Amino acid sequence: MWKGSGQAEKAGGALLLVGAALVGLFYLNRVFTPWPLYAGDEGAYLIRALFGDLLSVQPDRHPTVHPVGNTIYVLLIQAVDALSANLLPWLRLIGLAAYLGGLVLLHRALAACAPRPIALWGLAVALAYPFHRFVVTAMPEGLFVLVLAIIVAAGARWALNRPWMLAALGGGSCAVLVLIKPHGVVIIPAMGLLLAALVALGQRSVGAAVSQGALFALTFLVCGAAVQALAGRGETAFTFFLGSAYADHFGRVPLAPLRTAAVTLLSLGSATLLMAGAPLLGGGRTLAARWRSREAPTADEIAFLLLAGALLATLAMIMLFAVKVSAIPGESDRLWGRYFEFYTPLLWIAAAGPVAALWRQGGLAARVWLAALPAAGLAGLLLAWTLGVTLLPWDSAAISAFYLPHLERWNFSPSVPYVWISGAVVAILCLALGLGQAPLRAWTAALVALGLVSTHYDHSWVSTSVAGPRNALGRDLAAAVALAPSDSVPGLIADDHNASHTAFLTYEGRVRILIRPLMAGDALAPFQQVATVGGPPLPAPWKMVYGGEVLTLYQRQEPP
Repeated sequence: MWKGSGQAEKAGGALLLVGAALVGLFYLNRVFTPWPLYAGDEGAYLIRALFGDLLSVQPDRHPTVHPVGNTIYVLLIQAVDALSANLLPWLRLIGLAAYLGGLVLLHRALAACAPRPIALWGLAVALAYPFHRFVVTAMPEGLFVLVLAIIVAAGARWALNRPWMLAALGGGSCAVLVLIKPHGVVIIPAMGLLLAALVALGQRSVGAAVSQGALFALTFLVCGAAVQALAGRGETAFTFFLGSAYADHFGRVPLAPLRTAAVTLLSLGSATLLMAGAPLLGGGRTLAARWRSREAPTADEIAFLLLAGALLATLAMIMLFAVKVSAIPGESDRLWGRYFEFYTPLLWIAAAGPVAALWRQGGLAARVWLAALPAAGLAGLLLAWTLGVTLLPWDSAAISAFYLPHLERWNFSPSVPYVWISGAVVAILCLALGLGQAPLRAWTAALVALGLVSTHYDHSWVSTSVAGPRNALGRDLAAAVALAPSDSVPGLIADDHNASHTAFLTYEGRVRILIRPLMAGDALAPFQQVATVGGPPLPAPWKMVYGGEVLTLYQRQEPP
């Protein structure tokens, strides 16, 4: 990062390696966490994978677990569960390996597009980006990035010389991506953008582009339908891409849609500008030059176009989702970073060469732009915080380094002023860029620093708000399961999805979940035994038979 003596550069490099190693070791250790950290989402995937057949016959066992359209990820969970008794650690390792593999794969596919040192620094920026929180989980993020990288790498390699192969395999791969996570539909407009760009640059006739788009669509539908049919989901064979898990949200009517849209646009745009402004500027500049020359795009330009198109489509989708979900109390003014942050490391890989070229060739103006983009992004985020946007640890990765407490929204007030530390990191970054430091090196250093801050935030949240209650619940559930009747299914009353999902998994499906507030009438009539997580004591005829730290177990007492 620094101009100066060799000793200073070595010292700076050593600090970077130490910081990156600390972050890496922290998340590697999380592989062995005994319970799902994001129990709401992770629990839904695990429950649908492990007990989907049971719930299809007896949906009242857990009526509030939301459906998932992640067929391929569900199949992966089932496969790992069949092969190993250590389900959670293996899912986390697979997610981490897939994520890192996706970054390295894209780097290797584009390595020839830039001098080797530049390409390696682009990979360094990508690896330093702290998205690890969501890939070391039982969630599909890591696998999603791997398949996304495969599609982008294939587009970069084959768009010009093997277009029909790209159309066929790209459509099938896109179907796989959608069935890993429904957000993969954004590849469809991204591929359409690529075909339109190739027509505009004279690299494809309109007829050929339309035919290849049709082949892409055909293989997309056929492959997706085949997977759904083989997985026993034939009823959704040709509608697999509609995202059924989010269907309920699109029918909601928000109270202040314009205000929500404006605040969401501000927070999403600012976060994108802060973390990905430089690669978007560098890549956009090369595409503009390509447009003027009407020459064939290079592999990294094609990769950048696909990623930028997918990112823009994703941001638009998040906008719509954020507006609709704001109709739910407490769900407004959230920055849904998990849905788009992973594009940032991929963009840095694809645009490493253009960013370096901008810095070398652009002079003072380039320095100003490279420094101004993160500064503007930071200013926008700070404005968003003043408008009430809250950074929840289950929503964002790197962006969570800028956490500012809003205690009326979420009662978490750490002793460390994260937003001011991270703001200082960005300020130093902007100063370094303005003084002419190489952007790839400067950004690697900044992201390692932000990774340390966001990791400390992650640790503080887990250690103060999650680990204790989750461990206590695990101990209580183990006792409750040991006392469960063999001749009937007990009930369990919980306040939220985290507790209910954890309980259902611990009982291995032999329980019926009820969420407060309970339905009208005698909701407990079918049960001989009921467990409660929190809440008031149960009145007669219920007698407490176990009182734990967070769970209480009751047995029905028949009158004499």
